[in-house]
This record gives sequence, C-alpha cells and structure tokens, in this order.
Amino acid sequence: MLVDALARSLERIFPSLDFFVSSLHDSLNPGDVWWDKIRENSGDLEMQKNLEYPKMVLVCISRQSISKPGILFESGIGLGCGAKLLPVIIDDLPVSELDLPLSMFQAFTLKTDGFQRLVDRIANTTGVLVERDLVNLEASSLAKDISISSEMSMGFYVGFDRKDITSGWLRYDGDPQTIEIHDGYVSIGYSYIDGFRYPHDDSLYAPWQYWGFRIRCVNDVNMYAVLRLFDGSSKKIYVSSKHNSWGFTGEPIDEFRVPLIHIPKNKWVVIIIDISSLESEFEYPAKTIIGIRVRGPLQLSHMWCVKEVTQIPDKYSSIAIHISYPG
Repeated sequence: MLVDALARSLERIFPSLDFFVSSLHDSLNPGDVWWDKIRENSGDLEMQKNLEYPKMVLVCISRQSISKPGILFESGIGLGCGAKLLPVIIDDLPVSELDLPLSMFQAFTLKTDGFQRLVDRIANTTGVLVERDLVNLEASSLAKDISISSEMSMGFYVGFDRKDITSGWLRYDGDPQTIEIHDGYVSIGYSYIDGFRYPHDDSLYAPWQYWGFRIRCVNDVNMYAVLRLFDGSSKKIYVSSKHNSWGFTGEPIDEFRVPLIHIPKNKWVVIIIDISSLESEFEYPAKTIIGIRVRGPLQLSHMWCVKEVTQIPDKYSSIAIHISYPG
C-alpha cells in the first residue's frame, strides 16, 4: 500500500510521466513483460513508438521484500534496458543489508533522505520541471501514509522501533520447517513441540513493562517472554490457555504462569500483559525483555514490548484483552 501511495504521489507531481507499478496484482498477467506493458498502456501512438524502455527504475525495498527473487530479477531487467536504477528503502532496513547488484548503487531511504530529494532525483533524470508547492503538499500527505504504515504493519515493535517479525526466529524444538511466512502473519508450528524463539540468542533489549501480541489461536496458546532481572538471572512469563492459575505453579520454577482464559479459536485477538503488575513476585526487579518464545500451532502478526501502553496503536489497544496480576 505504501508503494502504491508513493506512485500516486509521483503521478500527481509528474503528470507528463508514466509510472508503472509492477507489484500491483492487476498490472501484469502471467507471462507479461513489464516494459512491453508500459508501452501498451501509453495511449499516444507516437509515445509508444518512441518509448523503447523505461528511463528510470525505482526498486522499492523493505525488510519483507529484500529477499524476494522478483526484486533482483526486475532490477536486472532494468539495468539491461539501460535505465537509471535507484534503490528506494521504504522502512528501517539498513543500507548495509543490500547485496549485489543493488549495493552497487547509491540507495535512497525514504524516511531519512526525504521525499523531496527523491522528486529532485527523478526530475534531474527525466528533465521534467516540478511545482515546489505541489511537492510539499504531496510530501506531507505521504508522511502520514508512512507513519500509518509503520504503526499498523506486521512486525515486532521494541519501544518505538519496528523489527521484522518474519525473520530472526530460531527453532529450539520441533521441525524448523514448521515456521511459515504468510501474507500478514507468521504461522508457527503444527503442534506443541514446534517451538521457536526470537531473537535466536535471547539478546533482545526491550522495554518490559507491557508485552502485547496479536494472535490467532489454532489450538492452545503457549507464549513466553524471557525477562532479565537486575541480579543477572532470568525469568519466563508463560502465557497459556492451558492453565487457570497464576504464579510459579510447577516445574520449572522460573516460569511465572499467566492464565489466558476464554480465548476464541481461529479468530484474531490482541492481548496486552501488564508485566509490571507481577514484578513483586520476583526476587529482583525486572530490567529488560531479552527474548520471546512461542510454541505452535499459532499464528502471529504483531508483537509489542513497550514502556507505555500508549505506544501500542489505538487500533489494537482499544480492542485488546488487558491482563494484570490480581495479587
């Protein structure tokens, strides 16, 4: 949606230029070649005759898309056409993550480099003049789209920072193939023994006061937040739909059980745990969340580790099940 919003803004700023978004589902049919479709979509016959290849290819890259084969394939086609290639990073993906051939080119990060600089680059490449007032107006509108996309998109939120939730998992039990990436969520395991942790080495340094997640329960819910206490020891907050009691109710004694009662099956729900409400049960104060563990089968789209519950977008927090320790 963010790529589409970017393209629409550029179309309004450059009405004399044609923008073709190859990722839109209705842009291409199986077997179509995209530079041929650009020519076909140009209504002016003289333009079709003169427009042999695109002049510029904006390669929109995110944490989700960087591993997609189509990104490199279409980039290679663009280079083969003689087009100017500009990698445009649309989220918080570090430039250092770009591999060849994209790393050969000066990348542009939309959030930090600014929309106006992107417009200037296109204007210089195409020789088309722009209205600065219109650029400022579109920049303001696109900034809202970027903010909404950042707040609402699937991911792991550590305070105000967003991380990719589709990678960084490590199996600690079960079959490593049973974590699957879907459109809008991660599917973790087929059974209870399919266990994964994030990040792979329990080195997360995340706010611990509130832990939230958006899940779809397939069977039972079994999720863990691993806390580091100030004495250096660790405790696990075990949120489970299999138990109806709080506290250290069994082995191992490092698991503080949080009961999750009456969670509907096969329906998306948001859960927010007030971890600060149960800190008094630990020998030492909590310092940070160092890792997340999940046992399947479960579908997960969002997770938040935040200091204030207001850091979770109202779209989710307003419908969430809020859980606090009653002790």
